[in-house]
Amino acid sequence: MPPMPYQYTREDFIRLLFDIEGYSDFVAFAKETLCLENIMFYEAFVRLELQIGETLPADAATGGIIPRTDTGLTRCLVRFLENNALQPTRPDPQQYHVPAPLMTNLILFYSTFIMPGAQHEVNISHALRKAIVGALHKRGGDEDGAEGIGGKGLPALVRDQGVAISVFDDAADEILDMLYRNTYHLYLRQRADGAGAGTGSGPRNKKEGRNSSPVY
Repeated sequence: MPPMPYQYTREDFIRLLFDIEGYSDFVAFAKETLCLENIMFYEAFVRLELQIGETLPADAATGGIIPRTDTGLTRCLVRFLENNALQPTRPDPQQYHVPAPLMTNLILFYSTFIMPGAQHEVNISHALRKAIVGALHKRGGDEDGAEGIGGKGLPALVRDQGVAISVFDDAADEILDMLYRNTYHLYLRQRADGAGAGTGSGPRNKKEGRNSSPVY
């Protein structure tokens, strides 16, 4: 069990994500409540953000596009703490494009979590999914449409002008919001119930954990 109590605040949720023992307990709970895809999405997205951040020019950090490395936060976590509020003084991340060497990683992320029918497809809105495909898709006379080849799957062609580093930002915001409002909220309730009954931090039994799974 994590050594310190957590409250239902955004700051404490971030603290849980950075606490090895607490996060391990939270992941186990997410797996039991059938929310593991959202955890996998979050972890993969943070890795992709860090990879992209390492390739950006120095002015991206000084200009506020990416957080300072000493904060330990990535762009998605900063937005989450700010409650997804846009800061008017912060430059637009769309001016920066994903470097060519990382496009394979970006398409792999898309095909794992965003693409319709993907192995670990996350439950984001249809409009958002379509917008992401459109952002990846090259505009031209030989394309197969905004939904990709044959109406589904990988985009037929990636945009010649590049893909903005913010292409998955809205999806990450949705997933983090679901993890916070649904999974984390339920996790705290179950942990409190378990502590009160002297049975630990997780669901009191597996059946209860499954029946309490939030509907996404």
